Amino acid sequence: MENINIIIIPIIFVAAFIRSAFGFGDALVAMPLLAIFVGLKLATPIVGLCAVSYSVLILAREWRMVNFKNVIVLVLTSALGLPLGIYLLKGNYESTLKILLGVLIILFSLFNIFKPKLIQIKSNKPAFLFGILSGILGGAYN
Repeated sequence: MENINIIIIPIIFVAAFIRSAFGFGDALVAMPLLAIFVGLKLATPIVGLCAVSYSVLILAREWRMVNFKNVIVLVLTSALGLPLGIYLLKGNYESTLKILLGVLIILFSLFNIFKPKLIQIKSNKPAFLFGILSGILGGAYN
């Protein structure tokens, strides 16, 4: 177990540094690396606990800038997708989830390389879809 800490602690440190510097990306760093060394079933709660800790600290400092109306919509809809993500994590789908994680990281990387022009969404209607997807991914990976 002590050897595992030698791997886990630096990964979490780098992920926290990325989050504090850029405001996101901690899971993009921590999840794939931890999944390699300790598996998804252990990496998921570690990343989730760390992400909640970072978020609480950031929210305590920046709560005046939060649009709580939009946040509530996303939180409620993500709660709908959460059970499916947890089911995928608890089931025997670890290799499938690792492949999906790899695909998501590749797509995110390609997005950042090519920087496509984004459409502006002027309503909250897509928030339902994004919230559900967030819940599924959060349940499976965080």
